Amino acid sequence: MAIDNIPTSSKRLLNKLPKLEGAWIAGGAARELFLEKEFENDVDIFFKDKRTSDHWYDTMKRKGYNGKRTAYAVTFTVPDGINSIDVQLVDWNYWDNIKDLFDDFDFTICQIAYDENGFYHSAEAVRALVKNELHFNKIKSGVGGVQRMIKYANKGMVLPDDTIKQFLRQVVKSPNLIDKTWTGQ
Repeated sequence: MAIDNIPTSSKRLLNKLPKLEGAWIAGGAARELFLEKEFENDVDIFFKDKRTSDHWYDTMKRKGYNGKRTAYAVTFTVPDGINSIDVQLVDWNYWDNIKDLFDDFDFTICQIAYDENGFYHSAEAVRALVKNELHFNKIKSGVGGVQRMIKYANKGMVLPDDTIKQFLRQVVKSPNLIDKTWTGQ
């Protein structure tokens, strides 16, 4: 997809951000760009290394955006000209390549990324988009998994029985997931 097809407010926001060299927009925001939709929620930025993450942080601060630290990211609220959107610099980990990043996502629908070279996606993400179905890639948390399933169901995604069964089997197999919380991607 050419940059020209990106909706206007999303393009305004992208123009306010540092270059995506060594970084990816990934997950829901990349999916929205891929589908040529406006950003709905936040924009998650993932990094190859700490140096690039630090550069983004310093650049956002120099531009006058205030950051709020969580355990998983620093969130900056960036005006897009009409509204504002949260840009999360995800720094709980760094990823050498796009495959490693995709392997870390909980749902296949999140395995879409964008950088200065264009879009990346897994075959599973495309299948999920076509079928409008939610499928697990990696179950990280019992509570967080349920919350995210509800989030996507509220967006109109179908939760196939196999997805729910996979989740329940994993929680039964690893009961520690019940108490494990996850508020990252």
